[in-house]
Amino acid sequence: MRPFSRNILEYIPDEETLHQKIVSFLAIGITISLLITWIYYYTVLALTILSLLFLWVIYWSPKENKRLARTAESRKGETICEFARSFDRKEIDPWIIRAVWQELQDYLKGKEYGEFPIRESDHIEEFYRIDSEDINDIGIRIAKRIGRDLTSKSKNPYFDKVNTVGDLVLFMNHQPLTNN
Repeated sequence: MRPFSRNILEYIPDEETLHQKIVSFLAIGITISLLITWIYYYTVLALTILSLLFLWVIYWSPKENKRLARTAESRKGETICEFARSFDRKEIDPWIIRAVWQELQDYLKGKEYGEFPIRESDHIEEFYRIDSEDINDIGIRIAKRIGRDLTSKSKNPYFDKVNTVGDLVLFMNHQPLTNN
């Protein structure tokens, strides 16, 4: 019998190999070199674009935090318990529910609202503004924590159909368990 979901494993990232460290260092070095070259040859254009990008980030970040804070305030009192009740506990592994909740909390933490009340119907990209690459990273973290195999994810009926938090839970529930 599987232990309670409150005893779920923490995510421990794999150690980077020397090859991965070298490739990362080279990619960062090349990017910085290209940026410096671009600024040197196109000074006015480069500084204008970088200034506009900086101003855009300064303007939108607080606005986005306020939007999420208002939503959190309107959902005050909702916890993982309400989130878990929105799923059929006979069909869905409780470890998946807890792992999805915790990983999204980790992604959203550091904001001014504390623990964010996640709902099954929340759209991941539209509501949380989490892009598809980050959703993929979150999925990998969840799968590793709950012992799900992602090697055959293209056979999953929810493959490329994860739009809401509930879809992410269902996607993980349809993945086979690892042998570990």
